[in-house]
Amino acid sequence: MANLVEILITAKDLTGPAMASVNAKANEAGKGMATLHKTAMLAGAGFAAVGVEAVKMASKFDSEMALLQTQAGVSKDKIAGLKQGVLDLAGKVAQSPDSLAEALFHVESNFASMGISSSKALALTETAAKGATVGHADLVDVTNALTAAVASGIPGVQNFDQAMGVLNATVGAGDMKMQDLANAFGSGMVATVKGFGLNIVDVGAALATFGDNNIRGALAGNQLRQSVMALAKPIAGGAATLRSIGLQTNTLAKDMQQGGLKLALEDLVAHMKAAGISSKEQGMIITEAFGRKAGAGLNILVGQMDRLESKYPEITKGAKTFSQSWEDTKKTFAFQMKSMETGFEALMIGVGQKIIPPLQAFIGFLKEHKSATIGATEALGGLLAATVL
Repeated sequence: MANLVEILITAKDLTGPAMASVNAKANEAGKGMATLHKTAMLAGAGFAAVGVEAVKMASKFDSEMALLQTQAGVSKDKIAGLKQGVLDLAGKVAQSPDSLAEALFHVESNFASMGISSSKALALTETAAKGATVGHADLVDVTNALTAAVASGIPGVQNFDQAMGVLNATVGAGDMKMQDLANAFGSGMVATVKGFGLNIVDVGAALATFGDNNIRGALAGNQLRQSVMALAKPIAGGAATLRSIGLQTNTLAKDMQQGGLKLALEDLVAHMKAAGISSKEQGMIITEAFGRKAGAGLNILVGQMDRLESKYPEITKGAKTFSQSWEDTKKTFAFQMKSMETGFEALMIGVGQKIIPPLQAFIGFLKEHKSATIGATEALGGLLAATVL
């Protein structure tokens, strides 16, 4: 019988390499499991962080959309559809869901009394968003400009896209940016001048002319309003000055009602020329007839009639090319990157909206069973303390 020690030594020698291999595999597997566990932990933490951020974004968005119901008078049953409509728009127009929600609020508020449908409200918001994206302007400001043009009923506005086309063409015709134009419309000027007979192209041509003269934004809007009001009603004592060039105090007001700003200014210029008033004397006549405030803007428009008149065909033509401007904008790398960003924001909000209901239910459960929750927490704390001690 072989010596037991020799057998054991021989067995060890024979199985040693195999056992080492097994041990190496086991260690390798252990490291792999550790790595997998660590990766899973990191992934879990990452998903948790994404979930938290998604809930925050969804909460903010829902808060913005809630204003449609609580302040803009939109019925509760329409909110869900409007939410989805806004989220669908975000990546399409490269505007954040929150900005779109705020813009939609202004649209709904503006046209609430007119019974605007959800589809039309979203369509107007989309048009404004396109204009803001094309012009690199604030969405809410552009929305307010567009709604002002539509709500005023000023002649020349046919539909949302055409109105946005006029605004975009006005920017192109004058030395200004879309934000400047939005600020000019924000002065409340459109509804005022519409009442004196101006159309949307009159407004655009005058603002474009002011822009060429470094007068933009709210200042330009105020200058136009003052000019139009003065043409309609000259200052006290201005009647004598107007009679000296063959005009009655109501002549220019009638001109505007019949042919807008262009006809009134052409009539004024024609009468001054017929009366032998030189270009150097025009400023004095205008100031005496219409006052200093209105005279500043009127002197520019009258003194640059050729420039003003050239804006009319340019704006009329440009109003038809907004769709092409939008297509060109979509081809830019900046738009594509912004579109991805806003599309992802919409996706995150969608995720957050799915997390919020069960989270609300859990919070509600905790509130409903507040005493039991506190007791369980205290018991768990005591158990941990006892375990440690």
